[in-house]
Amino acid sequence: METHYDNPELKSGIVDSSGLTLWYTPELRRHDAAVIMAGDDGSAELAVPPGLSEYSINSMCHPSCTAQVFPPEGITVFANVLHTHLVGRKVQVRQFRDGKEIGDIGQDNQYDFNYQQIRSFNPPKIVKPGDSIVVHCSYETRSRNEMTFGGIETKDEMCLGWIFYYPKVAMSVCSSHVNAIDQLRAVHYPNLDSLLLQNNGQLSDNDFKNAMMNVTWSPAMVDLLQKAQTQAGHQFSCASVDPSKNVIVSDAPFPSNLKLMVNPEPDCFPSAAVGHAAGQTAIWLSALSCTLVLISGRLI
Repeated sequence: METHYDNPELKSGIVDSSGLTLWYTPELRRHDAAVIMAGDDGSAELAVPPGLSEYSINSMCHPSCTAQVFPPEGITVFANVLHTHLVGRKVQVRQFRDGKEIGDIGQDNQYDFNYQQIRSFNPPKIVKPGDSIVVHCSYETRSRNEMTFGGIETKDEMCLGWIFYYPKVAMSVCSSHVNAIDQLRAVHYPNLDSLLLQNNGQLSDNDFKNAMMNVTWSPAMVDLLQKAQTQAGHQFSCASVDPSKNVIVSDAPFPSNLKLMVNPEPDCFPSAAVGHAAGQTAIWLSALSCTLVLISGRLI
């Protein structure tokens, strides 16, 4: 169990009354359940320019990770928790097989940091060895005048989907982030080569952040950085309980062959009519509910 407390105004006298109840039994379940953290858990390379109505980040659980640790029949996913911080507006966890999207493992198009929850699936979803999981997050930074970077503080950002599943496998984290040097090359940062020369070809987190904060974020520059999210090199990694099974794929391109599935919008006003008044009322109530879903965004 992990609990975070955030008290930016340093108020005193606040008492936490939360808690939990643990149930135990001598009769073990058939499977142990576990959680995989997919996405970007706040790397410095997660960089969102200021003043934008929408900017997207992509992170992937690489198919080489799932191929190595998932059982032949796959894992059964029964719930998720979607997570960004304060400027996150949308989170989608998408499942791909052989380069084609076959469904999602969670989606919230009206994400609110203050209303995070565990969402269960019925029926559950199966993720097989070799499948890839893409976590897609959208941010809105119109209220900010400076860059937003990944990190653990609430003012920083993340892009995560916690996946609840069984049977338990030897993997707890599966993630990727865009190479920092590739991001600076994408926006034509003028001092990059001299900066790398001074640091033996390496770029520290602070050097990256300082460089990004010195960029003038015109619409053209934002577009270049946004394209780098899928065109620049990613570092893919998955952390295993057994270190010998860790997979790290450095500077690999984000797969360009991913085909997104188009979900048709539901027909809110079916042509079939029902003759009696109760049936008509049911149709209009259903239509109203459907329309509200389309307006607010689909929640799973």
